[in-house]
Amino acid sequence: MSAPATEATSFSSFDDLNADVVAEILFRLPSASVLRCRAVCRAWRDVASGPEFVAAYSRRRPLELVVQRHGDNGVLDAIPLATLDEASRRCLHPGYPSSNSNDPAAAATGTGGDQYSLMGSCGDLLLFERNHRAGAGMGGDRQLWVCNPVTRQWSPVALPHRNGKSLLCGLYLHRPSGEHRLLFLTNDTCRDITGPASHYVGSLELDTYRYRYRRVGGPALAAVYFLMGLTITAQCLDYHGKLHWLHHPEVTETDKILAFDTVSETFRRTMPRPPLLGTKKQYGEMPILSLLEMDGKLAVAATPDLDSSMRMDLWVLEDYDSDDGESWTCRHRIDLSALSLPPSRLLRHPCCWAMGAHSDDDVILLGDMASLSLLLYHLTEKRVLKRIQVVASNKKSPQTTYMWALVFRDSLDTHAFFHLHTPGISTNSSM
Repeated sequence: MSAPATEATSFSSFDDLNADVVAEILFRLPSASVLRCRAVCRAWRDVASGPEFVAAYSRRRPLELVVQRHGDNGVLDAIPLATLDEASRRCLHPGYPSSNSNDPAAAATGTGGDQYSLMGSCGDLLLFERNHRAGAGMGGDRQLWVCNPVTRQWSPVALPHRNGKSLLCGLYLHRPSGEHRLLFLTNDTCRDITGPASHYVGSLELDTYRYRYRRVGGPALAAVYFLMGLTITAQCLDYHGKLHWLHHPEVTETDKILAFDTVSETFRRTMPRPPLLGTKKQYGEMPILSLLEMDGKLAVAATPDLDSSMRMDLWVLEDYDSDDGESWTCRHRIDLSALSLPPSRLLRHPCCWAMGAHSDDDVILLGDMASLSLLLYHLTEKRVLKRIQVVASNKKSPQTTYMWALVFRDSLDTHAFFHLHTPGISTNSSM
């Protein structure tokens, strides 16, 4: 009779653990393990599902870079942003939703012929573009979806209206309301791509199919043309509560940077770019530009398009909050040819990303889309601290890996809008 008593005592000990002790145990586990621990017993489920624990768990998770390996429907690699620690690198299987399809080849992929491309991020949410192929030899339609890859929850994104082409410019957290909101640029008519267009703001937290989109600002200075994709969220920078673009349709052909205040939800102003345009001898016709935050300031990384000039200049905006004007300073110049890369892997199309508020201000992240590698680079010591190969080769897959500068933070949050699913769409949890 003693054996059953021992087993009963051992089993009941899970319930006897103090909730604070359980929380401290769970804080040390990866998100997938925390989700499994919810099934241990009711007490553990209550702790792991509580809003206070979910919020605290997310705050403790490190920022990670997310890359969709081998393109559409590929596994997501999450890499610690501050360290590029290979040992902490992990795979995320978001469970791409599948739709009904009579195509045997499509059914074999588990996605019903749909192709999901990673396009953006906002906190714990990832933004995907879905290309739905109706069948072999037939055209398909494209749609935007948001996903929490940890909980494998998905929700489609509705467009402001169907009359004109829409471009998602930003996905952001509206802090006064706590809502995740969408900023679209939408043509007012379906026929005229040079005619009027307007910006619209909507909320994910409202009904999935009937977002209450409202027009913000006056008529846009540029329309969305048909060659554009569905979103440019990966090309905007959230700095001081404002979204900034170098490549928004309104400023692409100018020497300006566009800014949108995510609190007041107004376009506050445009500001001049660094003094690059007009200096063709130094930067060529089409310099490669990317936005980042450096030393707490708005910055631009500029790489000449000249083959003979392998360098990157880092320009910092010194007086962002000044009403008198803006002053740019070229703080650093990086010799890309001295990064100890093999000749075939020199940074042909480098992009520069910020390291976040808790990292060394002298360290930035460099990404080379040609060699599919990431580097931590020390600006004052002028040396590479760490290098990681994101994908060894694309030869294993006919699809290409695109290295967007997407930052993600783990979260167990089950946002309310995920419960509004499209009929006929199921989550493929086998991946």
